[in-house]
Amino acid sequence: VVDATEGIVRQDARIAGFIGGAGRGLIIAFNKWDLVEKDDRTAGEFVRHAEEAIPFARYAPVIHTSALTGQRAARILSLAAEVADQAATRIPTSRVNETILGAVEHRPPSGGRRAGILYATQTAVRPPTFVIFTSDPRAVDHAYRRYLANQLRREYGFAGTPIRIVIRKRR
Repeated sequence: VVDATEGIVRQDARIAGFIGGAGRGLIIAFNKWDLVEKDDRTAGEFVRHAEEAIPFARYAPVIHTSALTGQRAARILSLAAEVADQAATRIPTSRVNETILGAVEHRPPSGGRRAGILYATQTAVRPPTFVIFTSDPRAVDHAYRRYLANQLRREYGFAGTPIRIVIRKRR
């Protein structure tokens, strides 16, 4: 819960980091929305502010609420239920492979090394965890893991929940 009159402060970003690191779902709720002067762009500006202040949590839905007036208070619980459902989503291995191998075909890993991504599977939920087998794990850097996670998110949702990507060398 963020004070909409102050915006996201360092402590808010730290807490979001702890939540994501623990693999838990995240919703960014701007409270005191009734005190904010609004026009037709205000809500979008707050979403952009959240994306800039907490760039590692762009997957988190943003809601604007007021505890005082009750505005959208009930929506927070339904949104939390949606995030919990997304965190529990299991994708069949064949579909995971289609998505990952399609993403690799579209944009192969770079970094000077040649890595063949051979196989991918989902190994856990809460948070969704995917293991990707490759010929050279060193060729799959953090930025490429984020790219693969974004492709999974684009295809299957996972709103509000972090995605873990584990890279393993094929035995």
